[in-house]
Amino acid sequence: HVEAMRLLNYYQDRKEKLVAHIASHGELIEQHQQVVVARTADAEVVCKRETAEGYLPDGEAEVALTVLHARHDKAKKMVVKESQRHERTQEVVLKVLKEIRKKYNRLKQTLSNARKPCDTLKKGVKLRQRLLKQTSKDVQKEVSHRFNYYLAKKGHAGKVDVDYNAATLTLDVKMHGQGQTVKDTRSMSGGERSYSTLALTLSLGESIESPFRAMDEFDVFMDAVNRKVSMDALIDFARDPFNKDKQFLFITPQDISAVDASAPDIKVQKMKAARPS
Repeated sequence: HVEAMRLLNYYQDRKEKLVAHIASHGELIEQHQQVVVARTADAEVVCKRETAEGYLPDGEAEVALTVLHARHDKAKKMVVKESQRHERTQEVVLKVLKEIRKKYNRLKQTLSNARKPCDTLKKGVKLRQRLLKQTSKDVQKEVSHRFNYYLAKKGHAGKVDVDYNAATLTLDVKMHGQGQTVKDTRSMSGGERSYSTLALTLSLGESIESPFRAMDEFDVFMDAVNRKVSMDALIDFARDPFNKDKQFLFITPQDISAVDASAPDIKVQKMKAARPS
């Protein structure tokens, strides 16, 4: 019994000493942990852990402290050497770099802001070009249709072909009683050529947004029949409701007795002959 009490006291004493030893080391561990956390935070300010790990060689998890110190000293020597070579300290270089980056970002933003209206204008140009191309086709079809319509008043037929790339306009005319289509107006008679030109002018007139239309000596090469048909066509065209807001001026040295001068919408002005007969 005495021996058992001695051993109990012995082990209780050992237990108390071990508990005190563990408590003192726990406090030391906590102090070291606080130091590690503070040092880690300071290191993160200089360089993130992920960034630092990126500089490690492949397959290398970490580098010994002595090696890091050696690399740090080597890097400092390189900085000093480069500073002496360029006659500018690292602080000056970093300050200049910061200012240049600031200017670069400002210019980059200015360029971006300038490109936005430029891109909008480019889109507008493409849209206008597309509309112009479509409008050109529509005008060509409308002029060709009207050209055939006015030729049909005398029993003729024809169409207008326009090549916008080559800047050419071709007339295909089939005169009444002729089976062959005429492409060269020089092979027509004077009256036929004048009437075809009149039909083309009338056709083009519908595509021109002008409040005035004037035609000078349009019937100089026409015979009496062609002149009568042409004048009637011009007057009918001028009286079209579509042209109610336009004024037409027809100038001719020929006889206009066939024109109804008493009509309320027609006014005839005759000039005195330059050489009285």
